[in-house]
Formats: sequence, C-alpha cells, structure tokens
Amino acid sequence: RYYIEENFSYSNIPCTPYVVSPLSQYFTTFSAGYFIYDIIVIFTIDFSWEYLLHGGVALGSYLIASMYPYMQYYGMVFLLMEGSTPFLHLRWFLIKIKATKSTLFQVNQILFALAFFIIRIIIAYPVNYHLIYCTLSNVTTHTDNFARWWFAVMPTALCLLNAFWFYKIVQGAMKPRNQVKEKKKKN
Repeated sequence: RYYIEENFSYSNIPCTPYVVSPLSQYFTTFSAGYFIYDIIVIFTIDFSWEYLLHGGVALGSYLIASMYPYMQYYGMVFLLMEGSTPFLHLRWFLIKIKATKSTLFQVNQILFALAFFIIRIIIAYPVNYHLIYCTLSNVTTHTDNFARWWFAVMPTALCLLNAFWFYKIVQGAMKPRNQVKEKKKKN
C-alpha cells in the first residue's frame, strides 16, 4: 500500500501514536526494564557518557510509552534498531579474550559496521523523522505535554549520537589502513 513515489511525503503515512496492544504493552514495559539493567551495567562495568545518553533516552522513552500509553508502535520499531547490538557484544567479548587478530573478529567488524549503517542510519533517520512529524502534528488533549516534548526532541539526540558512533566506527575501520601506510612510509 505504501511505496515511494515522486511526490512522496511523510504526511501520506498515517501517524499512529495511540496504537496499543497487550503485546506492545508487554514489550514496552519489558524494554524499560532492560534499559534499567543497561544503565546499571553502564555505571558498574563499562561507563561511557554516550552509552548513558543512549540508555537514558531509551529508558525514558519506554517508560513514557508504557505509562501513557503513547507511541508504542514506534517503540516496537525502535527495538529493531538494536539489530546491530549482537555484533557489538560479540566484538566486546572478542576484544576481552584478545582475539582481535582472528577471522571471526574481522568478519564481525564488517558485519557490525554494515548492520549499524543500514539499521541506525539508513532506516532509523526516516523513522525518527516520521516520529517527530507525528508528535508535532498530532496535538491532542490525550497526551501529556512532557511526553510530546520528549518524543519531539529525543529522536534528534539519538540520531546525532548514532552519527557520532558511525563516525567512530568509520574512524576505527580506517585506523589499520593508516597504520599500514605509515609503515610503508618508514620503510
């Protein structure tokens, strides 16, 4: 039913801020619980301001979506954005066991970069735009102003964070090539 045409506009895609089901309520609440755990891990094992921003925004979003209920449809879509995370976790484990020279590590690096780019840049940016569009265009009395503000501003923060992380991924991918060039210059 929906396809890209010459006069494509996000206004042609229906906004669904109040679509709720028992399953979406369950996953939204479960995700809020996961991000509480994630923040505990960030503070106790692997602290980073970037991870804290990501975990805090995700926790706030899933809590708001659970309590109101509001934007649960988008919450389910954003769970798909975590599709690059298994590659990140495998990378972390391979670094911890000092297997960075292995073929598995090299293949995982490529898969992680591709998954991150496809999922968090190519797919996430239009979805975030649509979320912001729906939030700002659906002014109703059913939604708390704080929730509307949150879903209008926080997707932009996550897009900027994903752009920063992708920059770091590309920078890291270029590092071995730059090291090889430096060795050739020294010889």
